[in-house]
Amino acid sequence: MIPNPIFYNDTVIMTGLIVCCLIVLAVVMIPKAIRHRKQVKQNENEKPVQDEEQEVQMIVVPVDENKKLSYKEKFIYRNEIKKRDCVYISHDTHSKIMKLTKALDNITIGGYIDTVLKEHLKEYKDEINSIYSESRKDLL
Repeated sequence: MIPNPIFYNDTVIMTGLIVCCLIVLAVVMIPKAIRHRKQVKQNENEKPVQDEEQEVQMIVVPVDENKKLSYKEKFIYRNEIKKRDCVYISHDTHSKIMKLTKALDNITIGGYIDTVLKEHLKEYKDEINSIYSESRKDLL
């Protein structure tokens, strides 16, 4: 026997809707949660980087003092960074660097930026130190 629709009040209808929504949500979210859990387990299996040690990989290229390095020799090499910090750059600059690093396949955006900045700091070391010392005032 089919129950009379008059007995279905607002509470019963709302409860039914909530149950349906929860079922749909579970069907959508459970596979995502399973994939995420697999990914987390995979990351846990990788060797963790210890905070105490910082391993820097440097590539030494013999340089003839009379010959300047080409841009590619100077900046385009894999630079693995173990300890990192976040720095914001413009979207336009990021897009250009991303296109360059994707075309080269063996370097990361962060590694490339780190290499370029290290060279910049090395090249302008004296000027940067001068500006820095001028801006420092005695505390006492």
